[in-house]
Amino acid sequence: MTRLAVLEQQIALALRRPASLWLLGLLAGLPLAFAAWLLLAPEIMVSQQSVTDLLFNLAGAWQLQHGRVQHVDFHEAVGALNFWLTLAGFHLAGFSPRAFLVGVVLMTAALFVIAVIVAWRRLPLLAAICFVLFICLPALMPTNVGHIPDSFTFAMAYNRYGWGAIGILCLMLFVPPQDATAQRSIDLACGLLLLLLMFYVKITYFLTGLGALALALCISEHIRARRGLWLLMGLLAIGNALAPHSHAYLADIGWALQSGLANTGLSRILLQGILGNNIELAAYGVGFIAAFSLWRQRLAPLRLPLAALFLIVASVALFTQNTQIRGLPLGMVLLFMLYAALLPQRALSSPAYLLALLLLPAMTILASAGSLAAYFHSAVPSANLLIVETTNIRQLAVPKRGAAHGALRPQTIYFDSLLQAASLFDNGQRRPGRIQLLDRVNPLPFMLGFEPPRGADLFWEPTAPPRAAETVLGDADYVLLPKASTAPGFSETLHQRYAPYLAQHFPLREETALWILYTRAPRP
Repeated sequence: MTRLAVLEQQIALALRRPASLWLLGLLAGLPLAFAAWLLLAPEIMVSQQSVTDLLFNLAGAWQLQHGRVQHVDFHEAVGALNFWLTLAGFHLAGFSPRAFLVGVVLMTAALFVIAVIVAWRRLPLLAAICFVLFICLPALMPTNVGHIPDSFTFAMAYNRYGWGAIGILCLMLFVPPQDATAQRSIDLACGLLLLLLMFYVKITYFLTGLGALALALCISEHIRARRGLWLLMGLLAIGNALAPHSHAYLADIGWALQSGLANTGLSRILLQGILGNNIELAAYGVGFIAAFSLWRQRLAPLRLPLAALFLIVASVALFTQNTQIRGLPLGMVLLFMLYAALLPQRALSSPAYLLALLLLPAMTILASAGSLAAYFHSAVPSANLLIVETTNIRQLAVPKRGAAHGALRPQTIYFDSLLQAASLFDNGQRRPGRIQLLDRVNPLPFMLGFEPPRGADLFWEPTAPPRAAETVLGDADYVLLPKASTAPGFSETLHQRYAPYLAQHFPLREETALWILYTRAPRP
């Protein structure tokens, strides 16, 4: 036997080697632990874009720190888990932006445990390692889904969590365990946990998960074999979503729907969802054709092409509800489904075919790892960075104005203006109080360590229906109006909307180059 033949045989054996739970956890866990270190180790935290989203998350966790109840004391359509993670970070890392990173690591650890359990029972060792890293590394990435790897931003981490959770759930629902006699109660527990996680991260992933479960109840033999228990699990998840304790959450989602945020025009579906992701969709299309061909040749059940079609459609649907440039991670689960389907077909499961199926997930893993390595290399003090040394956002850094170009420049101006607003309360110039900021995000209470006001939206959308002045401003001691809003004309619109209330209750008005400060009259 030639060396080439021996090598091919060894590769074939490696590609088919059964996964050991502990070996899978070790081989996937070590690189993830190193990736988490790359994220946490730098002494500063660099945000090149969309710093408002990071501040929004910190502001939400700060509300919870003060005993506020989301959807009651403050309003936001994104699930509460995003802020509870950062709240846990406050207790582990103190009141600083690093608390958000701790929350990211905690969520990644949860995804890691569930992904290992699910992949171990369904995929050979190498493919299982690839799946776990494909799910977990993007959750750690300091960039948005679909952005270039060195475009550092901590915006919309909930989308990275959601893509990972729905990916694990779909693998579990559409790929049966390799051991048909294995205990399946763990799958039911993981399925319920994933649905609850998605519900409290972002509702669109939860609805997609319910759709996947409904389809699996019809086409997946291993789900149909315990249909009653899986149906009960789904009803428990739905019951939690419709229970009285979720009504306020659903009301905030309804408020967001009224603002038009969920509207998806045909142009976004075609131009961005489909044409903008043409390379990924082409790969998924080839995968669907392969799945359909295997079914036509009676080498795979009908479940395979139907599930493949669901993954592709669901990927585009989720994409249209996210603020992303590109990226359809859910569709990549199709490649792992094909891997599992080809294993019993000796004539079709040559090492070349199996390695080809892992190529796209492997490139995604490399991109995520490269992003984390680039962040570690870039998150060092330099003359090009504005590094905060005061307030609770100390050690947060953004590019300085002179070093910022294009889309980065407005962020640096905004960041600088926030520091000037915080300086209005330095050195005891004014007594501590609840500050309401008439802009999209209000990070000042967290920055200054002040008690946050009740009543307003955590992230105000210009198109959202207006809330009553007493609701938004009734709990505030100070109101700050920026002269340069993060959304053109938005602060001025809010100012006009609430001007009568301000005139009646906030008679003291001071003005700086960037801000107008209103102080409430003494309460009776």
